[in-house]
Amino acid sequence: MKKAYILMDLLISISLILIVASSLIPALTSSLISRQKLKERTEIYEMAKNQLEVISAASYSGKDDYEIIIDKNLDYSIDKQNLSENLVKYTLTIKDKETGDLKFEKILQKKSLYSD
Repeated sequence: MKKAYILMDLLISISLILIVASSLIPALTSSLISRQKLKERTEIYEMAKNQLEVISAASYSGKDDYEIIIDKNLDYSIDKQNLSENLVKYTLTIKDKETGDLKFEKILQKKSLYSD
């Protein structure tokens, strides 16, 4: 009788552990998916920040051409808008399928810091 009790206790313990594990698996997978999305989003933000820095450096050196460092797989556009005689606004738009368009703007001086 004692062996049957120990076997039954073991089976109940295993079943309870499996029930708890089966309820935790969806939570773990959703957190892993969220983590991956956050990582991708952070990479996009870093790319956009770096691209605006490249544009700023080109603008301050008096050049109007700059290197594109954004990933070729992303759909993006860079627009230049003259705000005044001395100011120009660059708008970097990255089209994201999940959350829509991401817009980054930077206002810079037109005149270069270096004299010719």
